[in-house]
Amino acid sequence: MKTKVLAIALLSTLSMGAMAQSAFEGFFGQIGLGYEATSPNLSNGSTGGVPYTISNENKSGGLGGTISIGSYFSVTNSFLLGLGAEYSPIATSNADWTMNLPSESNVHKFKKKNSYNIFLSPALAIDKAKLAYLKVGYTGMSAQTTALDNIQDTYNFSGYSLGIGYKQIISGGLYGFAESNYSSYGSKGLSEATGNLKPKTMNVLLGLGYKF
Repeated sequence: MKTKVLAIALLSTLSMGAMAQSAFEGFFGQIGLGYEATSPNLSNGSTGGVPYTISNENKSGGLGGTISIGSYFSVTNSFLLGLGAEYSPIATSNADWTMNLPSESNVHKFKKKNSYNIFLSPALAIDKAKLAYLKVGYTGMSAQTTALDNIQDTYNFSGYSLGIGYKQIISGGLYGFAESNYSSYGSKGLSEATGNLKPKTMNVLLGLGYKF
């Protein structure tokens, strides 16, 4: 009799645990701040028919941040699938490179102005209040180059993004998160030369969000 009672109690406990819903299911909004680096990745080419080579290419590094909204849906008790969108309004500092011509060398600059990302996020509920997740998305970026004599051009890039992160409920719907994201963009030809820009970005963010 005691064995039957214990078995029923154990099954009831497991059943209640299996039915426990992740606190992250549903709509969310969040803000993250941290470090972001951007690399222009310019290829060799020519300008005015004169060939040039690229040297001393430097990444930019500094403050980065995103504003995000989205929603998670339960697929199973422990697996969720999210859909979201985020916008990064913070312009990076200038990355630069040296364009070496036979007769002279000129320093050019590259700055990310803003970016957006639309992503899917498969996630694993560690328990009701903790979530580990991945992100894969389509991203776009607006960037500006500054050449000799302060000639500026604006370029729009598109590409793919990958991310990994962790969220944990602090109280009620308030949660904290940490994540890292990588984006790679398709190449775009320079307006004043035959070389191509193929930028990449990376960030590490900490932030707060609210699950509604």
